[in-house]
Amino acid sequence: MSSADRDGKRMVVYGQSGSGKTHLVKTKFLSICDRVLIFDPEEEYTDEKGFQAVETFIELLEILKDCWDSSFKICYVPDGKNDVQDLHEISCLLERLQGPYKQGVHNEKILFIVDEMHTSFPLNMKDIGVIIAGVLMNALRDNEYINNAISGFDS
Repeated sequence: MSSADRDGKRMVVYGQSGSGKTHLVKTKFLSICDRVLIFDPEEEYTDEKGFQAVETFIELLEILKDCWDSSFKICYVPDGKNDVQDLHEISCLLERLQGPYKQGVHNEKILFIVDEMHTSFPLNMKDIGVIIAGVLMNALRDNEYINNAISGFDS
């Protein structure tokens, strides 16, 4: 797969527990990018060579600000209290930070991996309704929060 083919692509690796999904990601995808962020609720990537584990959004922002113009390999390990909101905030942040790349101003990409998606994404309609309500209620707060968070990044 060429670099151009990977741009903007969404890929899903799924299978039964123990079928080798994490192994596949570790052996095939981590080597293709030097700017990697993994949402890692089960801490399966924290021991990978060169990865730094963080547990809060603030820690993540600090590392991204410090390393923005170079390479980074970060595992975000949520505390398990609100994985859905954590994933939402990180996704919004990355979407905003990748704006200059999409506009052709910045040439660095980020590989974002969400491991164990089922822990951070609703599996039934009741959960979806609760999450949509929470996201809508926090939309204005999130926008202001993300705007403030990225103010320290150079474009």
